[in-house]
Amino acid sequence: MNAYEVTDLSSGTSVQFRPVMYEDCMNPGNWKTIEAEKTEENGIVRFRSAEHDLLIPERELGRYSIREFQIEPVKPSRRKGCIPCTNCGQCGW
Repeated sequence: MNAYEVTDLSSGTSVQFRPVMYEDCMNPGNWKTIEAEKTEENGIVRFRSAEHDLLIPERELGRYSIREFQIEPVKPSRRKGCIPCTNCGQCGW
């Protein structure tokens, strides 16, 4: 799956857009993936993932370094004994 790292060259800050896996809390054992995506529309480049959303006008793309790479999403580690329960779905309840 595709992942992206966007670095602002003027400030040196970078953001990573990665695919995210999560377990459906209503159907334990059923894993879903939210992919990172890059779209170009109306002169705007958009990077989007489950955690981040970034819009860059095409005329400002020179200010950014964009690196695309392949990555396999990783299942989050399961937590044990969450009291009180937060219904996150990671324990299978």
